[in-house]
Amino acid sequence: SLQQARSQMLEVYDAVVSSPVVYACATRDCYESFNGYGDGRAVADGILLLPKSFIPEAISHECSHVELHARVRRSGYRKIPMWFHEGLAVAVSKLPNHSDETLRKAKARGFAIPKNIKALGERKVWSNALNEYQTAEGLNVMYAAAGHEVQNWLTCVGPRGLLELIEAMNSNEEFIVAYDRIALAART
Repeated sequence: SLQQARSQMLEVYDAVVSSPVVYACATRDCYESFNGYGDGRAVADGILLLPKSFIPEAISHECSHVELHARVRRSGYRKIPMWFHEGLAVAVSKLPNHSDETLRKAKARGFAIPKNIKALGERKVWSNALNEYQTAEGLNVMYAAAGHEVQNWLTCVGPRGLLELIEAMNSNEEFIVAYDRIALAART
């Protein structure tokens, strides 16, 4: 699973510079005792997983967070909105419950879909939206919407565009300005 996760990372990042430590808990109690929530999470120097997350898709999702952190300096990292963090991890991982199919199901069943994912950048705004757009069926609309946005952007700009965005963050450029500029340049 770790090797397959690395392959998924290489598709998007073109190279992997991080070496996350994998912390695994056999039980949810163990996991939660380390501040784990959800099914997996990135931590300071690695990833924390439950057994159900020992799959390439879940591992690559969490490793994507660590990889982005390894590439962007602290000041730039804080500028990256949550929708991009999670959308990039979704694009890397291809987790089925975060897919475009999840968005189609949610729309077909009449659930609310965020109209402008780019407006949900601040951590608190993102967290509130996670609750607002959660469906009774457990469809993860926010992650799917963020993944959809970032996957479309990545399809347009490729790994070079992602690396350019990372460099722009390290050069202290505003995130959305760089994001839009890179997409526009790739289209022309």
